[in-house]
Amino acid sequence: MNRLLVLLLVGASLSLAAPLPFRDVPQGFWAAPAITRLWQLGILAGYPGGLFRGNQPISEAQFLILLRRTLIVLYAEAVLSGHASPATLHALRALIRELKDPQKWLKTAWTPSRTNTSPLSRL
Repeated sequence: MNRLLVLLLVGASLSLAAPLPFRDVPQGFWAAPAITRLWQLGILAGYPGGLFRGNQPISEAQFLILLRRTLIVLYAEAVLSGHASPATLHALRALIRELKDPQKWLKTAWTPSRTNTSPLSRL
């Protein structure tokens, strides 16, 4: 996990000056700064050919991958800040490990209803 943290932070710092890699995100688009930041942090990777495909829905597996990448960034920031409790760091590490295999989570079929039967309810 520590090597991943260092690679994530080095990669994010090296990419701060890099241009937005998605050719289908127009200059001046209202969400371009957020898309750029998420790409810089390694949360968004895009599609082959330098595409973002912002109008295309994402799958449940893609969502879980984005969630895991976000948790990794939160963990890195929590470690660097020194303000996170050991319990918080432990919980973040556990969630990151749990989400390592999105297919495991997707094996549970669920339908939104009044009762929360979503696999995400286990978080």
